Amino acid sequence: MTRRIYLRVALRTALAAGASLLVATGTAEAQKQGGTITVGQELDIPGFDPLKVGVYDTSAQSAAALIYDTLTYLDDKSEPQPKLALSWTHSEDFKTWTFKLRPGVKFHDGTPFNAQAVKDNYDRWKDPANKCRCALYISGIHDVLAPDELTVVFNMNDPAVNLPANFSFPGPTNVTHSPTAFKTKGDDYNRNPVGTGPYILKSWTAGDRIVLEKNPDYWNKGHPYFDRIALKPLPDAQSRFASLQSGEADIIWDDEYDVDNILKAQKDPKLTVHTYTGSGAQVWAFNTKVAPFDDARVRQALVMALDRKKWSQAATNGLSRPATNPYGDGSWVKCKDDGALPYDVEKAKALIKDYGKPVDFKVIVTATPRGRTNGQVLQQFWKQVGANVELEQARPPSRRALSRASSS
Repeated sequence: MTRRIYLRVALRTALAAGASLLVATGTAEAQKQGGTITVGQELDIPGFDPLKVGVYDTSAQSAAALIYDTLTYLDDKSEPQPKLALSWTHSEDFKTWTFKLRPGVKFHDGTPFNAQAVKDNYDRWKDPANKCRCALYISGIHDVLAPDELTVVFNMNDPAVNLPANFSFPGPTNVTHSPTAFKTKGDDYNRNPVGTGPYILKSWTAGDRIVLEKNPDYWNKGHPYFDRIALKPLPDAQSRFASLQSGEADIIWDDEYDVDNILKAQKDPKLTVHTYTGSGAQVWAFNTKVAPFDDARVRQALVMALDRKKWSQAATNGLSRPATNPYGDGSWVKCKDDGALPYDVEKAKALIKDYGKPVDFKVIVTATPRGRTNGQVLQQFWKQVGANVELEQARPPSRRALSRASSS
């Protein structure tokens, strides 16, 4: 087997268009039935329960794509296509969407996937008593109805033109979890996920690997191709690349921040580098309820201080593509004129001066090379227009939370 390195091409944010997830079974040369592959991932996965894990990172999304299914998927033209949902219609105002579900689908525990299962998931997430960490991501949904076995109705608070496309990526609230599993397992469900996807959780040793085995009753006949997939967390980029070279891993996921590894892989005839641009962009959010961000002049100055091309060059040797909106070039949302403010240092300095007070604040970054690099670049951009920025690293998950091995 040719070993592979997958590269996310783009910086995602005020910076660049983002990429989506790795699905190991989707490669052109992986169409033979049987066998096992090992995937080297960036991070250990803290779990899958939306009540505990509000958003999935790239590693968790990769696993979720194997364990669960979404209602739709995006084709090569970024158009939503049927998956667990066979068809959908909307009201004239786009505030009510009706999805017709695929019949005969079962969860890994043998219970039926149906409209009530979808509704049970959303009811659980939206129940204020559960304090779901996912609440923000489903705040646009007013309620979910199940008028019959295979019909789900989403009533939205506002028009949702892109709802089928929004359901296409395997985020915590875009995949349907087995109601029987989360009701019976309680807190243990977080590390014992049960979906309808092509793979079933076999074992999970925190810090070492997750082993997934082929779902013999998968609804998409002839799939998946591999008998077993092992997901191995290798947070250090150099160790991850070394595991690919040694054959310990068959596939790894690197991004544009690991430039040296990408260049090495491109020169190695034994390795194949796959690159693509996905949807989305990296977003840095301001709390506009507190000073200095409650003043539009400060917000405008900080945006106009960003030289996105220089940012891309400094952080990724130019591999990432600058973006000026939250959706990026690969998105189904097309922004011909997004109204983004241009790079203008002198104008930014004038806005800060006009504000007339110190602009001092903290920026939280992840405890990763990527997080530190982005933070340092932003720090320098904002310093040159008169803003003083302190970088604060987000705490990694506690060891206690990741210490238990579980299996099913």
